[in-house]
Amino acid sequence: MDRAGPQITARHRRRRQTHPQRPSSGHPDPTRGNGPHRFGLLAIDTRINCEFIGYCGLIEGRATIDGPEIAFELFRRARGQGYATEASEAVVAAAAETGRARLWSTVRAWNVPSLRVLDKLRFVRSGKVEADVDRGNLLWLTRTLVAADVAPPVR
Repeated sequence: MDRAGPQITARHRRRRQTHPQRPSSGHPDPTRGNGPHRFGLLAIDTRINCEFIGYCGLIEGRATIDGPEIAFELFRRARGQGYATEASEAVVAAAAETGRARLWSTVRAWNVPSLRVLDKLRFVRSGKVEADVDRGNLLWLTRTLVAADVAPPVR
């Protein structure tokens, strides 16, 4: 398999949905975050059986409100199927819509699957590394957002 990983087909996209914290309206909106800064973690559910498989979203984390951190985590059974990449792409587009210029991500050096997702999303290593002998070095990655990152309207 090449470094780009599995291709996400239209069939895969139709069976997934990403929505904010199981909204009471029942209508998913992956561009809506929580609070005035459009931050929040979005639940990732399978569309067929609405099974919760993880989350993705923007957090202030170790970064700032103007340059937030993208965060994602999936259950083991859902990994390697493109869910993290697809959900993260929606979050990056939503962040670009807010006019933010930069996103950050922090990931442990041993977390190769997350580093692959971030590579697909065009994050680059910033050069900042926080040494941690107990948990593994923490790498800081960044991505500059441009107008082309804004998702086209869904029809």
